[in-house]
Amino acid sequence: MRYAAASVAHYCSAFYTSIAQTILGAATVVQFVIMLINNKQPNERLAEFGTDLGVWMAKAARFQTAASEVKPWPWTELD
Repeated sequence: MRYAAASVAHYCSAFYTSIAQTILGAATVVQFVIMLINNKQPNERLAEFGTDLGVWMAKAARFQTAASEVKPWPWTELD
């Protein structure tokens, strides 16, 4: 049973990572447009969001490849 639960967590993590990649792509385009408009000044909140998303994606990738047993959010706290 433990194997089945781990497989579900891996599949869900892969699904969330796919969504995160789409969100990251959209955030990148939005930040690019903002920087064009604001004389190369990035939006700080969007930059912080990108950092948080990157940390989560790295944690998810380590879990998916069995490099870590620490499950990403929503199974553990968001770092």
